[in-house]
Amino acid sequence: MSRVVTARSLLLAGALTAGLAAFASQGHAQSLGEVAKQNKTKNSKTTTKRVFTDDDVSHATQPVDSSPKSSYVSPTDIESTYSTLAEKSPRQLGEAIVPEIKFPERSQWEQKLYEQKEKMVAAGRAYLAAVKSGAGDKVASQAKQNVELEIYRYNNLKLDGLAKAADWERQTRR
Repeated sequence: MSRVVTARSLLLAGALTAGLAAFASQGHAQSLGEVAKQNKTKNSKTTTKRVFTDDDVSHATQPVDSSPKSSYVSPTDIESTYSTLAEKSPRQLGEAIVPEIKFPERSQWEQKLYEQKEKMVAAGRAYLAAVKSGAGDKVASQAKQNVELEIYRYNNLKLDGLAKAADWERQTRR
């Protein structure tokens, strides 16, 4: 197991060494805290602080709306998703999310991701068909909710794969 030496540990070791040397050379008891304080002032660099004023910051000309927004999915967003995802294989989807990490059960995760992608694309197509046909607000709204749900599920599977890959990397480094 390798040890990483940080600047902080080197500084503490230096302060301890200097403290012991000072203690031995002075011939009287000086606390280690006092020695560390003296060394800190010797080793610390002077830094300047920047104070920001109103003149340094640009102000918004319009009030900022901080009300929560719904996660709106536009037809254009769905169509762009089709162009990037619709033709990808399970392996291509997996590689786009966690390249080169071969964690256990990766192929099963990729297959689940692919199946969810297919559901998401189908829901998107149904939404686009409802919007284009003028089926009405209620039908289009329900179709849009289905798209958002499938996108949510797809994103959860992506996160699951990322977590599995990160866990696998941690385990293999030990």
